Amino acid sequence: MINIEYLEVSGINAALRAMRNPLNSWGHSDTGYISPFEQVRFGENDLKLAQNLVKSGDDHSKFMRFIIVSCDITAPIYWWKEFDTYKIGTVRLSCSTMHKIMAKTFEINDFSHDEVSETGIMLLEKNIDRLNELRNAYLGTSNIKKSDGEYLKSLWYEVIQLLPSSYNQKATVQMSYQTLRHIYLARKNHKLKEWRSFCNWIEDCLPLSKELICLEDDKHVPLTTDHGAKYKYQCQQCKQVVIFKVDDIPPVIVNYDAKECMYTLKCPYCSDIIKCREVDLVRRKLRNG
Repeated sequence: MINIEYLEVSGINAALRAMRNPLNSWGHSDTGYISPFEQVRFGENDLKLAQNLVKSGDDHSKFMRFIIVSCDITAPIYWWKEFDTYKIGTVRLSCSTMHKIMAKTFEINDFSHDEVSETGIMLLEKNIDRLNELRNAYLGTSNIKKSDGEYLKSLWYEVIQLLPSSYNQKATVQMSYQTLRHIYLARKNHKLKEWRSFCNWIEDCLPLSKELICLEDDKHVPLTTDHGAKYKYQCQQCKQVVIFKVDDIPPVIVNYDAKECMYTLKCPYCSDIIKCREVDLVRRKLRNG
């Protein structure tokens, strides 16, 4: 599960000014000042320029970094481990397992378990019972003296090491629109439903998300329609760098899964089969085609 609340968006007016600075084209802006209390809409000229800059890549769409999103996210630890991939353009301040893990009794709803079987629920409940036994011992509600600091530390360590990665942790997060675009393009079809829910939240809740964050980049069309361009990847088996075109003979591309946006590639050197995400290939598109 994932829960997102307390959304705040700022910096849109600064972004509008910033994107026109390179060509001193402020006079062509047709949006005007956007109040925090009104619906966000760009004028036709500003929207066209913004979308052209977004499609041109990160170097040209730096104005997206001015638009800042802050929110509280509650999600399982296994999701947070993947979220930490995005270290640039994000700030995260989490509830502390170091200081506050013993603050409340462990309950089953403290853990993401919507995909867990009945047998798995039974195992989770046993683990929760053990965690609460350790917590009670740590707080001195059992017949154990609290004078032994090393013993208390061992109880705390056991709780930390038994804590499942399905434990839901809350954090306040700050991200830019440019970072959110990176996340959306890479994670919108992810097998973790928390990522798909996060991307749906981007689409539904953030102003101008469909126009800027979720905008389909010309570079993100399926490679099967891009016959003239060259792409490259490194084979993990033989370590050779493979440069190929879509219509090469023999083909490097064996299959394309449109649902998962995943290509199956065959190395021409060692015949190793590798699955590669579309977004990883388009990032390796050679500029000279």
